[in-house]
Amino acid sequence: MDTPGYWQRETGGQLVPAILRYMREEPLTVRDLSLVGAYLRQWVSAPAWDTNPHLRDGGRAELAAIRASAQKARTRDDIDRLIDRLVDLGMDPL
Repeated sequence: MDTPGYWQRETGGQLVPAILRYMREEPLTVRDLSLVGAYLRQWVSAPAWDTNPHLRDGGRAELAAIRASAQKARTRDDIDRLIDRLVDLGMDPL
């Protein structure tokens, strides 16, 4: 699959409540952080982003750096920074 899977379409029943807690700035469990982090990793790793015609060379380098940092996102602060960087590139996973 080339396009990212979006959290709103998840059917397992665990990711959606975790994302909603994150967006409401509610306390997150270790499981919530794990689920949100895993979602963001799969989302930013989608091959579709590699063919984005709006990304110039600097944007492609930033995308590669974001993908690397996504592998280490384990805390709310990590996730906040990751999402901010994605939004700065015009990519909103939420």
